Amino acid sequence: MKDLFQQHILEKTQQALAILDSQKLDCLYIESGFPENYYLDDQPMLFKSNPHFLYFCPDDGQGHILKIEAGQAKPKLYFYQPNDFWHEVSSLTDSFWQDSFDIHVFNESQKIWPEIANKGRRMAVISPNPGHAVEQGCDPASNAVIQQLNWYRSSKTAYEIECIREANKRAATGHKKAKALFLEGASEIAIFKEFMNQTGAREADLPYNSIVAFDENASILHYQTPKQKTPHATFLIDAGARYKGYCSDITRTHVNDNAHPVFAALLTSLDLIQKDLCQEVAVGVEYVELQRKAFSKIADLLIETKVAFGSAEELVAKNIPFTFYPHGLGHPIGLQVHDVGGKQLNPQGDICQQPSDFPFLRTLRTIKENDVVTIEPGLYFIPMLLENLKVDPHCNKLLNWKLVEELLPFGGIRIEDNVVARSAGPENLTRQFLS
Repeated sequence: MKDLFQQHILEKTQQALAILDSQKLDCLYIESGFPENYYLDDQPMLFKSNPHFLYFCPDDGQGHILKIEAGQAKPKLYFYQPNDFWHEVSSLTDSFWQDSFDIHVFNESQKIWPEIANKGRRMAVISPNPGHAVEQGCDPASNAVIQQLNWYRSSKTAYEIECIREANKRAATGHKKAKALFLEGASEIAIFKEFMNQTGAREADLPYNSIVAFDENASILHYQTPKQKTPHATFLIDAGARYKGYCSDITRTHVNDNAHPVFAALLTSLDLIQKDLCQEVAVGVEYVELQRKAFSKIADLLIETKVAFGSAEELVAKNIPFTFYPHGLGHPIGLQVHDVGGKQLNPQGDICQQPSDFPFLRTLRTIKENDVVTIEPGLYFIPMLLENLKVDPHCNKLLNWKLVEELLPFGGIRIEDNVVARSAGPENLTRQFLS
């Protein structure tokens, strides 16, 4: 990883210097940030480091400051080590990334800014808590600076791809154990705890709130309160891991012998559809077109399994697939689960036009080399949305309501992988560890 990181930090520092030059700035400071307390409380909220800091430095501790300035041999890292016996303090252990920085240790956050700010020079800061920097003459980084960084973040370096690959590998270990426990009859909460055990993570370390849902709970798209409930027939798990700040986002759906045969057939077919869509992640492809293909494939599947009648074209024209598949095909992934730049047209921050047929999409851009995206088609039986079809006389007649009612208790299906777009063809970072 050391060689990959050195290449990464060299490229990203050069890009940052080019941004500074374009904005007529002399130096850029990036703070990792500090945790905020809960309202009317002295307990801190869960701390997550500023992703722009993690983009340059893998240490996820609080209070660190990175300085990028023309003429420096290396970026300067002001590493925060407070004199604190109440809390564990970040330490500088021998790590692959340390040689890439000029490191200065400090222990008082209130006093560091007067020492490091280059007064009289044009300075900008990216920070969740920019107050001390602003007092010393820094300006909060402009939207132009942020948008250019977001644009560069959207396509990944070899180092970043390896971090996402490792995050997939770790999550896959948890997914395999989760499936085995489901088939043994374990509860939702027991599976969630064992997922964390297998990935070596605390709940605070996970990239997002995991979804561990049995049966009808799988129709709640963001069901995030696993309970003592034991399974009847179906299991949906949407859970990832993190490595050096980089996320994985993986979903699998499983059934046991109690599942309705049509639901089991839907799962088998959706898995094939998902694999086909992963193979279409290619440089130059518009992500919106992948969404349209997924929508059409869901319409075909509804007809093939006799959940719906008519033609796929008729279902799409009446927007019926949306009832069964009410979310986007996926999103960029990296330091954030829903990573930046998904709607960005260029480095200047112009936004892609939102398509009228899919006004909810997070990802609109044309796929570039080394973009990493999720591909996550789904098919759900959501009572609230199905009721809308029942009261529409034009749509009502196109649904096999008897079969729909039989499938309601089984919830829903989603399958999700993380895929890299490459000129030679897509690379699936998930399937190499998890079928």
